Order: sequence, then C-alpha cells, then structure tokens
Amino acid sequence: MVANKIAKKSDLHVAIIGDEETVSGFCLAGSGMRDGNGITNFLVVDAKTRRNDIEEAFKTFVERPDVAIIPSKESHYNPAQDSIMQRVQMFFGQA
Repeated sequence: MVANKIAKKSDLHVAIIGDEETVSGFCLAGSGMRDGNGITNFLVVDAKTRRNDIEEAFKTFVERPDVAIIPSKESHYNPAQDSIMQRVQMFFGQA
C-alpha cells in the first residue's frame, strides 16, 4: 500500500484528532510534531469544525507512511455513519 518505507521506528508518529485538551496532552507528552513545511500530525476539533475538515485530516493522516492512528471515541461506534465503512459496504454490495 505504501511505497516508501520508514527508515527506523523513531521516524513514526501518532496522528491526533481531538479536542483542545486531548491534543494538548498528547503534544505535551511529546507526540506532537511540525515539519519544516508546517505540516502537523494533529488537528484540534471543536463545535465549529466542519465534518469535511475532519475527514480530510483523517484521509491525509491515513495516507502518510510515517503516521500511526489510534482511534478513540467517547460515544459508541455507529458504522452506518462511518464514510469509510459505507464505501466498503458499497464495494461488497451490502449498501
């Protein structure tokens, strides 16, 4: 899936999408990074953040070879509202 390989384990980062407190906590723990082009491995989300912005950040993180993602939800998971699961179901003819 990913053409580029990671040179060493220390090159891996965790992507963070969450509220300000969660993202700040991860950054204070040393998980946040910003490269020379200003690209980060986190997105702070609040009530005003558009769903499209969150989806774009997620897609960007998933495509990066240096990023690992640990999903976390405060509420139960609903696959009917998950855009990726909807595409998978459509692919297998279950939509």
